[in-house]
Amino acid sequence: MGIEQLSDEQLDTFESNYRKAKKTEGGRYSLSEILLEKLRRKPAVFGTRQVAAKIIEWRKNLRMDCAPMVKSGLSFDRTLLGRDTRRSQS
Repeated sequence: MGIEQLSDEQLDTFESNYRKAKKTEGGRYSLSEILLEKLRRKPAVFGTRQVAAKIIEWRKNLRMDCAPMVKSGLSFDRTLLGRDTRRSQS
């Protein structure tokens, strides 16, 4: 049986037993695996589409905000723009 097939109550019991014993390993699944599975099951606060839309919006705004810096020659992390704006040196 994989960890994904355990009930929420079983995960809670595993976690409780680890904490009582003050251990992190020793059972079929480690405490970190139990906690990670519990996190996976927690519903996300924002939907996937909402998050993707915000990332795209943020990235567009970042490019617009950095454009004056590129033109003026100020130094910054060029990877933030999503492309290398340096001119090739021949």
